[in-house]
Amino acid sequence: MPSGDINDPLAFKTLVNGKPVEMAREKRAVVGDTDVTQKLTSLGLPLEPFGEEADERLNALGVDARKDALRSGLAMTEEGEEGNAWERHLIPHWTFRATYHWTQTFPAGEEVRVEHRYEPSVYVNLGTMVGAEDFEAETAALRKTYCIDDALMATLQKAAKKTEFGSIPYAERHVDYVLVTGANWANAIGDFKLTVDKGAPKNLVSFCADGVKKVGPTKFEVRKRNFTPTANLNVLIFVPTGD
Repeated sequence: MPSGDINDPLAFKTLVNGKPVEMAREKRAVVGDTDVTQKLTSLGLPLEPFGEEADERLNALGVDARKDALRSGLAMTEEGEEGNAWERHLIPHWTFRATYHWTQTFPAGEEVRVEHRYEPSVYVNLGTMVGAEDFEAETAALRKTYCIDDALMATLQKAAKKTEFGSIPYAERHVDYVLVTGANWANAIGDFKLTVDKGAPKNLVSFCADGVKKVGPTKFEVRKRNFTPTANLNVLIFVPTGD
């Protein structure tokens, strides 16, 4: 929850011709492909699974409701705990989805500039197994998703060999961005510009893209004309743990 605000976790804002617009937000909750919005509401649970309120209300449910929450996938428990599952501490396990929308007029023959701004949610892994021995399958999957090349692999493997037993040289930061919605528009994206900033010169970064140019100590840029995305963007940043 990057913004720190449970009611607006991504701090989503839209400007039209430089002026903010009022947006409506539709909130839903799902478990897999099943919509559980009404179910949560009937149980008195918030749709947002993060924060203390969801945890407290979930664990205040009666025995039958707790059993149903586990069966339906609304909740899970920590592995290794003893006793009946419904008697343990329950952890919210549903997914929160928010859709922002507003009504916009596009006058004929006039250019309308629409800007979206938000703070992305970053998946954090405190240590990486990429480059370490005995993790070939996990490494292969990450290399495919994030296009980790041989040079970066060599750097990670060298760092792994230098570290003491039990320590991990890099932590991971994952940012996923949906690009393929651009393919649903009437035409291609006329002027596409992507900037990826890895945050610090010592950090390492990998993502799948053609024509990547380094434009600063930490910044990388991709420019395309008449661009139709065929895949989403996945960025993996390796952050040194020893600094």
